[in-house]
Amino acid sequence: MSRVYLHSKNNVDSLIKVMLYLFIPFALYGFYKNGIKLYANDYISIFSMIKSLLFIGISVLVSYIFSKLNKEKFISFTLLSNIMIALIASPSLSIIFYLIGIIVLNGIQKLVKFNIVPVFMVITIIVDLILKNPIFLNVFESSVDYNYSLFDFLIGKGPGGTGNTLMAMSIVSLIVLILNINYKKQIPIMAFTSYYILAIITSFVTGTLDQSLLLNNNVIFSFIFLSNVSIYTPYSKGACYIYGLALGMLTYLSYFINIDLGVYLVLTILSFVYPLLDRFIVGKNDKHLIEVL
Repeated sequence: MSRVYLHSKNNVDSLIKVMLYLFIPFALYGFYKNGIKLYANDYISIFSMIKSLLFIGISVLVSYIFSKLNKEKFISFTLLSNIMIALIASPSLSIIFYLIGIIVLNGIQKLVKFNIVPVFMVITIIVDLILKNPIFLNVFESSVDYNYSLFDFLIGKGPGGTGNTLMAMSIVSLIVLILNINYKKQIPIMAFTSYYILAIITSFVTGTLDQSLLLNNNVIFSFIFLSNVSIYTPYSKGACYIYGLALGMLTYLSYFINIDLGVYLVLTILSFVYPLLDRFIVGKNDKHLIEVL
């Protein structure tokens, strides 16, 4: 009998709240790195300084409006997803584009079930690539050629979204979440294991340590948080292992094209095909045979 995740609504709400609390240090550091620090050095205006906070404010407001329109709870996967978008959106993304994108995708989501977070990122990254905009770099980072150390990445200096670069907090978050019974830890464990085995082999073969492969903030943050939005991931334990394995391996393969785009493209695809994994593991007619974890 396949073991599956079967949680009460209270347990699901509890996990959402834990993730939202964990987002606070990311948001505060992102405001400092992409706002206060740049403004203090005359790189941006005072309006641009609060852009990361405006992203979060827009996400919260849109989530609240849609919760009222759909008569749903405010603390929900919708709020979690929209806040996540605010943290991983590129610092160069315009506020108008962000606002339109959030509203449109939230509206479509009520008609067709899909994970809006990776879809939003795929769209914005492709647009930035077409327009040749700097992706996941603030105005200072795009003006210099800086060689980041491991310590730089740990304290949040590496490139990434407006609020997902604090790698030390990502590590702390993973530990906290793994200890939470409602977190599907099989997914990040398998994703990180398969991804880093392939990445280390590549480093040995090439004789180089590529930071964009080994220390990518989009990959690490996505493996921990985005891969665990439970309504878009498998419910059976075995399928979670396969999901994580596929996530790690396919993300690694995307490195040879564009890993920042690749990790979100892989998550988009997996958010549509994950029911097939449950059907393969549990069986179409055996979903009533459940052992609660």
